[in-house]
Amino acid sequence: MATGIAVCGAGVGTVLFAPISEALIKTSWRTVFAVYGVIILMCSLCGATFRPLTFVAVEDERRTKKVLNGDEKNGSIEMDKENAPLSTTLLSSHSHQNIDMEGKNGKLKLLESLERDISRQGSRRISEPTGFITAKDVFYTDSMSELPEVERHRSLTSLNRDDKLKSLEEMVMNWEEAKKVNKAGEILRTVEKMTNISLLANSIFLLYAISNLLTSIAFNSPLVFLPSHATNLGLTPAQSASVISAFGVMNTIGRILVGLLSDRKLPCRYGKNTAQNRLWIYVSSLSICGLLTTGVFFYHSYIGLVVYSGLFGLTLSSYVCLTSVLLVDLVGIEKLTNAFGLILLFQGVGTIIGPPISGQLADLTGSYNMSFVFCGVALLISGLMLAFVPQIQRNRTVNI
Repeated sequence: MATGIAVCGAGVGTVLFAPISEALIKTSWRTVFAVYGVIILMCSLCGATFRPLTFVAVEDERRTKKVLNGDEKNGSIEMDKENAPLSTTLLSSHSHQNIDMEGKNGKLKLLESLERDISRQGSRRISEPTGFITAKDVFYTDSMSELPEVERHRSLTSLNRDDKLKSLEEMVMNWEEAKKVNKAGEILRTVEKMTNISLLANSIFLLYAISNLLTSIAFNSPLVFLPSHATNLGLTPAQSASVISAFGVMNTIGRILVGLLSDRKLPCRYGKNTAQNRLWIYVSSLSICGLLTTGVFFYHSYIGLVVYSGLFGLTLSSYVCLTSVLLVDLVGIEKLTNAFGLILLFQGVGTIIGPPISGQLADLTGSYNMSFVFCGVALLISGLMLAFVPQIQRNRTVNI
């Protein structure tokens, strides 16, 4: 939901700036560039106000009290089997301290000391964030509660010897080491990680990357050429601007809807698998968008273009909302930073080559029809090719 709301601003901007651009262009093209330059500068100022989230330390008192299970009467201390790794860690961290463990008072002193240590270490661990760019989930835009890692470890009470979580001692040691890391080296390592091409050997990721390339080729051209195409069909400049506004309205609605549906179970046979739901929402929306775009020959009237523009914006909304979310579903959050960097590379290449190819087709044919068909076919292929992902995943499971 938060993702949908955050990215729907682009749709709102499309609605507002289509008529504004039409009014400004009557003055001069220089005026349009000057006004848009100031607006972009304002976006930079807004970005400068962003700050990392302030984490609040939350003490789990029940967990602290259950770490050690001793007999108050004779002063003996027994470790819970479930909590053995954690208890051992805590005891070893206090081995250098002279703690009176005789009788009831000794146990209370030990518990109080451990409780203070857990509170101090836990508070420091989560209230002093490290460089955010090294986080595995830095580009993740969906609900963190949907991740398998979070499902397995809902709270500290799920920590046992079979868990893959690190002990408190390791957490604190890693935190101390992280503070000593050179910031410049941290950035360089992150860039190196994001540009590592080893993920291209993953067939599922490669399929998704090619899909993003094709989508990026076709993403911008229809929206850029739609006003000129409308003018060629005899529409007025005001009507052409309203066609773009229809895209903005429906794109805004679509992004919010995709955000709502992407992490929810759907009332259908296989609707309980949210990851699979997201994939099929993405596949179906891009495929429908491609089919609509290839049917440009049927949209000759003002109403027809408005309907197409609105549906184009609605079905294309999943591309923006689900890119990083699907990456986590397909390759895992531990590879998200690297995967997202490569996906941006593919998207950049598609954005560079898409509009020139579409423009060349328009120049050769004398109309924008073939440009729309080219973009529609690219969108259709980009959606349908991802329909093979579930089968590839099943084959991998069988081979394992």
